[in-house]
Amino acid sequence: MLPSAEKLIQEIEDEMELKEMSPESIRNYMSTIRDFLAFAAKPPNDLTTDDVKNYQIYLRKGRGLSNSSRVFKAHILKYLFGFMAREDLLTGVTVPKRERKERAYLTVEEIRSLINAADNVRDRALMSMIYSSGVRVSEIVKLNADDIDYANMLARVARGKGGKERTVVLSAIALADLKQYGPEKSGPLFPLSTRTVERITKKLAKRTCIKKKVSPHILRHSFATHMLEHGEDIRSLQAMLGHESIATTQIYTHVSKEHLKAIARRHPQDSIENGR
Repeated sequence: MLPSAEKLIQEIEDEMELKEMSPESIRNYMSTIRDFLAFAAKPPNDLTTDDVKNYQIYLRKGRGLSNSSRVFKAHILKYLFGFMAREDLLTGVTVPKRERKERAYLTVEEIRSLINAADNVRDRALMSMIYSSGVRVSEIVKLNADDIDYANMLARVARGKGGKERTVVLSAIALADLKQYGPEKSGPLFPLSTRTVERITKKLAKRTCIKKKVSPHILRHSFATHMLEHGEDIRSLQAMLGHESIATTQIYTHVSKEHLKAIARRHPQDSIENGR
């Protein structure tokens, strides 16, 4: 890669470090930026909108990336050009429409089987905590022992996405699992990497009869779905999930077929008819 491109990459990485972006975010951003600059194969100051358009065509036709992946990379390109103060290049960025897929989630029974598959108190508390609070995997590994408020059944997410702080709820079961794990702990509650948490989740899923692809993020999806099914209002859920936009939270407003069947069984018209 050209020296001028390497210099730009280092400057961007330094800024991300100063902003305290997560290591995973930095890794993802830098990977796309390096890939684009290598594709353009010219000094950053010589970039044109044609380079931007050709790269996006390459991602779609050459790499066969999904719309969601290309949306993510388009936002990274916007970040890059903003950093470079090259607003002229922004006109070359096309943000594809997101594919609206229904979010996968686990049933309550599947959640129970996943948690019960743990053969040690740490893994049980980890799974229980992620599902109970709906936190991101990047957030669970940053929680400290003193972030847990046992008396009020709450947890403080001090280093959430974008560096924002919020409070999440905890179930009585999750608190009991945490106490078994060790309330006397100090420092990081779960001194693990995000990849280790993902490996633990997949390992436990293999011990169950769950056929779905299981990850820490599907526990977050399940938390959101079950909260809505149990009557939680979407604004409160938005705050608990740490979403900036209510539109993001509305993705979870799908409901399970079983929940719809239950609603049908208690349809108000039937009570009217039965009262005749």
